[in-house]
Amino acid sequence: MNTSRYIYACSFHFTAPYTKYRFMIRAFTKRREGPASETLVVITDTEAPSPPRVTNITCHGVNELLVEWRRPEITFDNVKFYRIYLTSIDGLRSNQELTVEVMNETLRYVAYLSNLTTNSRYDLSVAAFVESHLRPGVFYKSQNSPSRRVYVDLECDPHQAFSKVPYEIFEYNAGIMVGIIATVSILVSIILLFLVCK
Repeated sequence: MNTSRYIYACSFHFTAPYTKYRFMIRAFTKRREGPASETLVVITDTEAPSPPRVTNITCHGVNELLVEWRRPEITFDNVKFYRIYLTSIDGLRSNQELTVEVMNETLRYVAYLSNLTTNSRYDLSVAAFVESHLRPGVFYKSQNSPSRRVYVDLECDPHQAFSKVPYEIFEYNAGIMVGIIATVSILVSIILLFLVCK
């Protein structure tokens, strides 16, 4: 009787992040199929989400900025925290990082940046972090959002966004302006037609 024991191992590369799988094994000979093993339930680890999207950077006060961003479009688990990276272009001050803990998941997040240097330029970006389920305390970082360059000026209007910041929200302005111009043109045409007919 052959009492030799063998250990077999295989790996699966098609598994999706943070997904539950059930595995069982059957042995086959040329003539018959063996009974199934006990079912093993495993959950794959999560992965880094896609980068967040900065939607607004507004002057909030003297040497202060308000930053708004949206959560990543692709995420396999809840985001634990975000990190805002502020890089000084002029070298007047060291680079800064601000960690924003996530208490409740929402679509939109807001943070205030203070103690910035007047009359200086910064590159700003945001990254999202999720925690590993297999290795607690280990975090997976998304790519940084596209960098946005801001200029901190002494003359700050809290109600007016920085016109020098290329907001992504401006991507929608072209369509909005076309709609406004078309609406105004139609109204003017109606008024002129009414005055001519009268």
